[in-house]
Amino acid sequence: MTTETQPKLKLVLLDGAEDGRVRVLPKNGEEFVVTMEQAVDACGMQSDQFRFADQFKELLDALTEWIEPRLKTIQTAHITTRGRGILFLVMQRAVEFDQQLTDELTALDLKIAHDERFDRIEFEVLAIPAVSKQSLSAFLATGGGGLGYAE
Repeated sequence: MTTETQPKLKLVLLDGAEDGRVRVLPKNGEEFVVTMEQAVDACGMQSDQFRFADQFKELLDALTEWIEPRLKTIQTAHITTRGRGILFLVMQRAVEFDQQLTDELTALDLKIAHDERFDRIEFEVLAIPAVSKQSLSAFLATGGGGLGYAE
């Protein structure tokens, strides 16, 4: 009898306070960097950077907790800027529409929208089917960096 083990999510934040950058090393080793100022500007929170930074770190923790039990259905997950807010983009492992994952992502969106811990963050979610890296890049912010989880 074989037992299947789920891959572990590796999300590491470095240098968050020293140089104003949040650096993430996902499991695939590709590094993503977002300046705290870019994140603050994207969310229109210039006057309250410290509060936003705390909320952003809490949001990352909440998203990590949300991703971990869904590793079998999620191929990659990204945080990027969209308009004046943050987009949490989830790419499914399958090309076929996954109603359960979409419903769970919608529930996450509503939970975060109504959670006072995240009142400084404009947040959106989007699920997409499995696509090529080139197609995925169309959904990610250009030049602004991003945070990501990938195998």
